[in-house]
Amino acid sequence: MPTDNVPQTEVNQPHVISVRSLVEFVLQAGDLTSGGFQRRDRAQLGTRGHKRVQRSRPEGYETEVEIAYRVEGADPPMEVRGRIDGLYTNKEPVIIEEIKQPH
Repeated sequence: MPTDNVPQTEVNQPHVISVRSLVEFVLQAGDLTSGGFQRRDRAQLGTRGHKRVQRSRPEGYETEVEIAYRVEGADPPMEVRGRIDGLYTNKEPVIIEEIKQPH
């Protein structure tokens, strides 16, 4: 791809994508998006459930950890960003937790 007419700052800027968007694109199916006949307060119930689970975890557990990963060698450059529900930093290896609530 020729970059003669593109300012250098634009060439080096990574395309930023959220983890959720990446998963939705890769899977192209499943139940990652809301829809159908759901309760109106579903998001609030999920948030309360997350908080309840997170509060029950032991010392050394981190919640809602922001992450960013630059994909090396990608053309154009790409960075994946997101948030981890829970992280056990005092474990070896570190344990990443994705909390899901029944609906």
